[in-house]
Amino acid sequence: MGQGVQDGRVYAPLGDSLRNYIHQVGELSRDSHIARQFKALKDPYGASLAVMKADMVPVALRQKVTRLRNNIRQATKAMGQQEVRGGVLGQELARRTREAEAAAGRTTRRAPGAQGAVSKEDFRRLEKTLKEAEAHKASVLDDMRFQVEAMRAAKKQLTAADRKIIALMDRLAKDVEGDELLAKIAKDPAAAWDADYILASIRIESVNAQIDELIPGHMALAETVDELTFAGNLLAGVRKASQIDVLNGRKALRAAQNKDWQVALAQRELTLLELEESRRLASQTAAQRRFLRNDIFQGRAALRRQKFQSELDEVSDAWQDALHGNPEGTIIQLPGLEGSFFPQAVADAANEVIRRTGQLQGEASFPLEAIRDINQLYLGIRATADNSYGFIQGSVGMYANQAAFARAARVNGVVPGFGAWRDPKVLGAFIKDYDHWATKQGRLTAVEWAGEELRVGGSMTEFFLGGGLFKQFEKIPGVTKIADASNRAFGSFGDALRLGWADDLLAEELAKGRNLAEIRASGDLGRIAEVANNMTGFSKHAVLGSMGDVVLLAPKYFASRFQTLGRGAMGLLPGASIDKRIARRSLLRMIGYGAALTEAINFATGNETDRRPVIKNARGEWRYNSNFYRVRFLGRDYSLFGPWDSMLRLLVTAGIAAETRSIPTAFDAVRGMTSGVANNIWDFVAGEDFNGKRTRDNSQQIARRLASNFVPFSAEQGTETAEQLYRDIRDKNLKGVAGGVVGLAAEFEGVKSAPLSMTDIAQSLADEWVATQPLEEQAQYEGKAYFQLPVRARDEIYKNDEVKRLQEKMPDTLPSIKEQVAVSMENFRHSKADSVEKLERRVRAGSRGKELTEAIQTYKSDVWNQSQSAFSRDEIIDYLNKTEPGNLEDMFREAYWSAQLTIVNQQTGELSYDARDKVRKQILERADDEGVDRELITNRRPTQNTVVDEVLASYDRDQEALRPLWEVPESVLQDFPPGQNRDTLLDYLAADSTDRVSYRDAYPMLIKAFDAEVSRVRKNYRGLFPDIGAIYLKRGYSDIPVGEAPEEVAGLEERRRTGPNPLPAPLARPQSFAPIQPAQPGLQRER
Repeated sequence: MGQGVQDGRVYAPLGDSLRNYIHQVGELSRDSHIARQFKALKDPYGASLAVMKADMVPVALRQKVTRLRNNIRQATKAMGQQEVRGGVLGQELARRTREAEAAAGRTTRRAPGAQGAVSKEDFRRLEKTLKEAEAHKASVLDDMRFQVEAMRAAKKQLTAADRKIIALMDRLAKDVEGDELLAKIAKDPAAAWDADYILASIRIESVNAQIDELIPGHMALAETVDELTFAGNLLAGVRKASQIDVLNGRKALRAAQNKDWQVALAQRELTLLELEESRRLASQTAAQRRFLRNDIFQGRAALRRQKFQSELDEVSDAWQDALHGNPEGTIIQLPGLEGSFFPQAVADAANEVIRRTGQLQGEASFPLEAIRDINQLYLGIRATADNSYGFIQGSVGMYANQAAFARAARVNGVVPGFGAWRDPKVLGAFIKDYDHWATKQGRLTAVEWAGEELRVGGSMTEFFLGGGLFKQFEKIPGVTKIADASNRAFGSFGDALRLGWADDLLAEELAKGRNLAEIRASGDLGRIAEVANNMTGFSKHAVLGSMGDVVLLAPKYFASRFQTLGRGAMGLLPGASIDKRIARRSLLRMIGYGAALTEAINFATGNETDRRPVIKNARGEWRYNSNFYRVRFLGRDYSLFGPWDSMLRLLVTAGIAAETRSIPTAFDAVRGMTSGVANNIWDFVAGEDFNGKRTRDNSQQIARRLASNFVPFSAEQGTETAEQLYRDIRDKNLKGVAGGVVGLAAEFEGVKSAPLSMTDIAQSLADEWVATQPLEEQAQYEGKAYFQLPVRARDEIYKNDEVKRLQEKMPDTLPSIKEQVAVSMENFRHSKADSVEKLERRVRAGSRGKELTEAIQTYKSDVWNQSQSAFSRDEIIDYLNKTEPGNLEDMFREAYWSAQLTIVNQQTGELSYDARDKVRKQILERADDEGVDRELITNRRPTQNTVVDEVLASYDRDQEALRPLWEVPESVLQDFPPGQNRDTLLDYLAADSTDRVSYRDAYPMLIKAFDAEVSRVRKNYRGLFPDIGAIYLKRGYSDIPVGEAPEEVAGLEERRRTGPNPLPAPLARPQSFAPIQPAQPGLQRER
């Protein structure tokens, strides 16, 4: 510090520093103390109010498994006692039988080994069960050793209890009787059936008992490690929140382990019972079985086993549901209480106090409150004057529960002037009728559902108009009436849909034989209410909390979609809770029905369904395809998925941003969901809105953008649609008129639609142009975007009147060719730099052999794709040739050197030099056409990264050296006489890697023999030329060196240097090798 003062640095006064330090320490101490107080809270029965997710498995489930295991063991023990009694009775029966047979002068022959016989199948099951038991024990011990190592890493002083657990581990680890028994069985399985059956059974029981003995110690060690982690002795450099995440993860894992272990123990004991019953029956003669009434015993035993198995499956499922469910209650937002769940009333009260005391005070609070109020006014204005109930709140319900949707639509009134639009009492009447009906059915009334937190809020939705600073806005004549009617219709529909849907879900559970008390006690009633809220657009929580009101358009509605999507994804996992299964089923129905309807309508109207979620724009960049699964009808595109279309756009765009590391793309992912203030700021800073329209180049643009804040969502496309409708009426275009009327009505009802864009029209014209071309050109241009077609095609497209009109409306959204080239070059340079960096990291990480070869091949593939993406259009090449020849040379050079050696045989790693040379030839010919010197292209230019340059140069040299080795198949084939086999092999060698698999399936013997001969010759070649063999090993194509080459290829070195064929066939093939012939004369295909 003294040195710092001498250097001129200024430090805070000592008193201020001490006060600041004391304040920070005080805050931490206070939070820690309060957290401990909350965790110490008990209910009237002495149970803790705080529940961790990992601790939420009911004690009753553990007790059920314990009781079940006791019952199974008692049944097995009783079986042994019955066998003893049965043996005495059997001896008496055998004596009487022998006396009767002697009197009759005949005897009965008995099969050897019938007494105590064990079937082969039963013994194999027992052997498998023993292996599972030993593996289970080993797994528990390994986990315990890990905990002990963690304790030692934290320098934990071992207690007497710790040492006792470790001693137990050591003692049980030395017990290897099971391994010895399994080894004995494996050595002589036939002799072991009768002799070792009892030993194996006893060993399984012993191992189960050992695991029971280890589990408490395992839990004690794990809890000690948890304490060390929380105290900072482990993961010391990790943030506290991350430490807590690790702790919660460990606890969740232990809870799942405990369940799996207990169920596995019970299942093995049940298997022992079943095998013992089978052995007992097999050990008795027919007369003994009749005497002992074993037919009755067998039936009873089977029923008992079935009962045990059913109980075990039921407990296992219930335990799994408990593990995957959410604890009842809510988190208190206080450091130290992360992951602890408290009763709702306690948590709500605590969080309200925290919220009040944590509100901004002073000058910073008013601006944020004002922004929230402006955003609410913006949302209220834009959400007013439409009837978007069906495709906002009902977008999932219309597919998942049509009956509830229809009842709610009647409450809404469907169109203004009816239902809740006209009469404020409609919702009340619906609820009254619903309550009367629900009471008769023995189900929940609306008030009872509200007690389960089902949303019943009437017109008070997130989209209300006014409030806060703009409360007086509600009193403007006319505005209030329209806004109230719109909100009432919207809210009433949501309430009616939620009630009907939740009631139907409850009815499904009751139909399964469950009662209302059981459903409520399990927490499923609350889960039904919560998922019904989410699927109809309501959530108790807002994305980003209170800041969500500042930056997002409708944070609670946004949260509801995320929660529904998250629950639906979790519902795909085994053992999902009821709310997750409901969300999964509902979303799948929406996707399935929506996609099927889209396909059907497009098929009926003669339109193609666009199934591409992503496409490339004119700059070669991937973007979300706004036409993905849209209905094209009467000149407009419609989405049948409501707001979920926007969610898909968000997820896809976010994925593209993550893959391309594009910050602008990441912002685009959420741009359409920002709040009013954030949206305006974004549009004016960027200079264009979400649709690409300019916003600040002149006063008209600024006025238009500001005025758009007062246009309802339903009328966003209204002006353009009205203009198009006017033109269609003027031109007597009946189809256009019908499309305009339908479009306006659909917009009012909340259906997402848009008139065909210039891109849509241009692409349609492009497809028509391609269809008129010769067949060979059709194949060349099929699937290409309109801007990728030749100049003559684009000229024809741009002559279209509608395309010209749309182009005139957006001249400033189309980048010039200079801008396109600049963007392409920049994207290519960034992408290549990333690829170089990735390869360097792999090299510095020590990649060698096959791993390094694959990394280089990936690098070349990436650079090739990047160059093709950036420079695939003729206009860009023409522009570069005229203005930037240096960049054009770079483009050709990168393409030439990144042309890949494709793998044509996945089993041997064989590379195709012909395919690469063909691509390089095309690149050089294209360079000739553009007047670029070939020598400039075929000379590699360094990447300016010495590490990468060295490995690339070495790789290319090695691959050229290996070329004769990879071309062995053609040389081997030269000795084959003309005929079916030779033709087949010629076709096989000419095929790509995918088609070669088909040849191997069709001609397995022929191809296998041929590949074996090729491998033999390659091996000889490597032995003859050690330098080639060393490169082959270096590149990871094999890890086994070969010895000296056979004499038969002794003259190959001379032929290799002087002959036209790199590997002459006569020398490559041994004299003893005969050409492969088909199994039968005239055989066309192996069968």
